[in-house]
Amino acid sequence: MEESSQKTRYHASHNHGEDIFDMLSHKTFHRFPQKTWNATRKYDQLPVEINALQKARHSLLLYNSAKPFRTVEGAYVDFYKHTQNVVEIYSEQQVFLPNMTTWNWKLSWDNLQNWKANEAWTLTPLSVLHPQRSIHSHVIMFAKIKEEHSLLKQCVVESSLQDFLLDFQNQPYVHPDIDTELFPNITLNADWISLISELKAPRPGTRNLTDPVCWRCGVHKEFLRYEWFETPFDPFQWHTNRLSISDFPSAMFHEIPLDSRRYCWMHGITNVLSNLLSNIYTLLPTGSEQAKNFQKVLQTLKHSWKYAVYFGCKEMKKFWAEWYSSQLIPLFVPHQKLHTLRWPRDPHTFMLHTSEVIAMLFD
Repeated sequence: MEESSQKTRYHASHNHGEDIFDMLSHKTFHRFPQKTWNATRKYDQLPVEINALQKARHSLLLYNSAKPFRTVEGAYVDFYKHTQNVVEIYSEQQVFLPNMTTWNWKLSWDNLQNWKANEAWTLTPLSVLHPQRSIHSHVIMFAKIKEEHSLLKQCVVESSLQDFLLDFQNQPYVHPDIDTELFPNITLNADWISLISELKAPRPGTRNLTDPVCWRCGVHKEFLRYEWFETPFDPFQWHTNRLSISDFPSAMFHEIPLDSRRYCWMHGITNVLSNLLSNIYTLLPTGSEQAKNFQKVLQTLKHSWKYAVYFGCKEMKKFWAEWYSSQLIPLFVPHQKLHTLRWPRDPHTFMLHTSEVIAMLFD
């Protein structure tokens, strides 16, 4: 379908001279909730155009030429056309950071909870204001599959996604503010299970003590159990080994260097917080009033919380946004005890009370 016919089909119904695609872009990039959008448009005596905007979204999806997979249930867009559209719109709307010196993007994939057994791949420009906003994550491929290496690789191979990423990294972008060519710097960003599924690496729960449980440094459980935790324990011991992509010959993106992968910080912080809460909970006497209040506080955040129950990413964000830690730290004051902590510099040790240790951990 021609682009011109796309734009003439859906137009603002009240003849205010607005292009419906410009209106959609304005609403999208200003992140108006529907209520705010409605109120603002009515205040300016402009039509809300709900139906026309929905048609415009559908039109853009069609224009991106989604292609169905032959072997699994799902589809992928024309990566080249889609990315070109994103770059053009972001440039016109001045969404890219001014005076940027690197042009960063990330490719992510994950199993979506709201679609049963669906895997989605998103391409996100990072050299923008508020890069973590979901508005910048563009779904370029999805499939109704389990998060297993063979199925993930099947989608990547059929869609030629790796070929596109390699081509895209060699396509220069001339930033209007600096008149300099910038080349995309792409990282692969995912949670731990998604990364090891992509690499076909051992899972964290492996019972083989010599299997590498970290895809980056190759550390195995035998080392962690019998060397890293040996007495005297040194918390500042550094593990210097590094693996490369050649250690994972079956990787989906086998032509992209291993150090271009990143463990998603959001999932990492969520797991660290979940483990921290379970660990400090055990410091309170079993059945004490403080232990009960500790559990009550966290159950206002996650109704099912108890020892060893993990938070989701949304709960982690709410924990920090609403300062839940300030309700937990005072619970440790009645059970004060001096703890000797090690430090890598002089005086090499220092002492803190339990509540101070908890406050430092949250900090």
